[in-house]
Amino acid sequence: MKELHEHTEKELLYELKNGSAKAFDTLFNTYGKRLYFFALGYLKSEMEAEEVVQEVFYKIWKKRELINPELSFKAYIFKIAFNHIRELFQKLNLQRAYQHEIINQASGFSNRLDEQTNYQSLLN
Repeated sequence: MKELHEHTEKELLYELKNGSAKAFDTLFNTYGKRLYFFALGYLKSEMEAEEVVQEVFYKIWKKRELINPELSFKAYIFKIAFNHIRELFQKLNLQRAYQHEIINQASGFSNRLDEQTNYQSLLN
């Protein structure tokens, strides 16, 4: 993997701000694999790690005009990735809490049904 020199990266970021797909590809090829392994370390899923990389670079492309070439691009993309991973975990936690709530409600319903069935059996 080719490392970028600081001045080359700044030049690429200025080109990216102007809509250069070639600069975007170079940045993707430089940072994509590292970003993938960063996400994989947290998510433990190759598919989800790939989705994080795609999402990060999608955001980079969509907001390319806002990029500050004077700041660290590496820190910027890893911060985007970390925030996206955090959002995925929050969503997963909400889904799990909802599933537990449904299970608890269903088991309560099941217990009441069993009690009603037992009561009916006693009456008969």
